[in-house]
Amino acid sequence: MFDRSFGRRGAMFALALTLGAGSASAATLVSVEDRWFYAFAGGGGSSNRAPTFGANAQPDFDNRDGQFLVEFDTSGAFAVGQGASSYVVHSARVEVTVIDGTFVYDGTYDGHASYFGGTDLDAGRPVELYGVGYRNGNGTTGTNLETVSFAPPGPPATGVRNAYATDFLAGTDRDVSNNVAMGFDPTPFAVGTTALAPGDPVPGGTVYGFDFVLGADAIAYLQSRLDLGRVDLAITSLHDSSFGGAATYPAWATRENTAFSKPTLFLDVTVVPEPGTFALVSAGLAGLAAIGGRRR
Repeated sequence: MFDRSFGRRGAMFALALTLGAGSASAATLVSVEDRWFYAFAGGGGSSNRAPTFGANAQPDFDNRDGQFLVEFDTSGAFAVGQGASSYVVHSARVEVTVIDGTFVYDGTYDGHASYFGGTDLDAGRPVELYGVGYRNGNGTTGTNLETVSFAPPGPPATGVRNAYATDFLAGTDRDVSNNVAMGFDPTPFAVGTTALAPGDPVPGGTVYGFDFVLGADAIAYLQSRLDLGRVDLAITSLHDSSFGGAATYPAWATRENTAFSKPTLFLDVTVVPEPGTFALVSAGLAGLAAIGGRRR
């Protein structure tokens, strides 16, 4: 004879399996906001180019002086508000395109000592990817990346920019904009690579790929942003620069640039329920089993 409770138990079991397996998805997203974040950059997020460079010898400017901030809307690809631990990140990659600049390719991290009289064992300087931190009550993830003011009113100074590159050390927004002067090596989420050979000149149109090294801090950062539905990132470099001199550093295509591809984020993420959801399902299964037992 057909056991009607089996249908109910089977449905709940299938639901538990579905929740346990999570929802896996691969998404390709273009930036919804981006900007050149530099003290003397006008126009907020309207520029079609974003140079990155350093100012290591200028005491009133951050070492990572010109930064490129990009933000991606992930809410359409992954459910938001599930709790940070619900997002299992399998891979993450960002691609951005060089417009111009006279510089050579270096796809490996250079320690801070190599910028102040130390030895750089290879030609060129790398481009690095970090998260974005905010200070001074100006700017938050998903609100006003393109319009936040650069810094509070006052003369140029280090460590005051309202949005800054962070390596999210132990879940905190550590500002890495002055790591050379402060004498520490941050952990980039990724170092940009291309198909070029090390030391080759980088022509306009070159695509840099940033494949996340999924350490604990990078994962925690991505999880926190996926929970919000926006992933904001900072592309930085410490290429030499001089006011009014030749562009010996890269300039990147922003989303406003129609000649090149927009900054793009590739994500492979599984969204799983938080432990409380499993407890709820288990309680439901136990209750259903008890009801079925009483009806036999």
